[in-house]
Amino acid sequence: SLFRAPPLAVADSRGDVQHFINDFSARFGDSNNGINFFSGSYEDAINECKNSLRFMIVYLHNPSHESCERFVRETLLSYQMKQFLDRNEILLWGVSVRSQEGYKVSMALRESTYPFLALLCMRETRMVVVSLKSFLNSY
Repeated sequence: SLFRAPPLAVADSRGDVQHFINDFSARFGDSNNGINFFSGSYEDAINECKNSLRFMIVYLHNPSHESCERFVRETLLSYQMKQFLDRNEILLWGVSVRSQEGYKVSMALRESTYPFLALLCMRETRMVVVSLKSFLNSY
């Protein structure tokens, strides 16, 4: 029919995350400092943190925001961030907001300014956001 909506694309959450990780490594690989993103979907990351009782940091990346590149180079890939993640055994999960998975997570966290980090932890039987931080004013 003329007015039928186009079919929705099948979401590939893990593929979206892996694509982000590959792009991130290609763009920032030389200065990576050994930062490792969890390669599963957001749901996979939540489940991993629930099962292992770990904190989780969510990084939402928007490649069209110039401030994201500076934030990645100066903060996310810093030696201090690497030590913080390692010492506290924090799971780092990231995705581009241009992907379906990234858009879905940005809506779930009600975020539209970038770069963006959220710290999540286990409370009772679910993961909750402990801290939200937009770095728009800093960068």
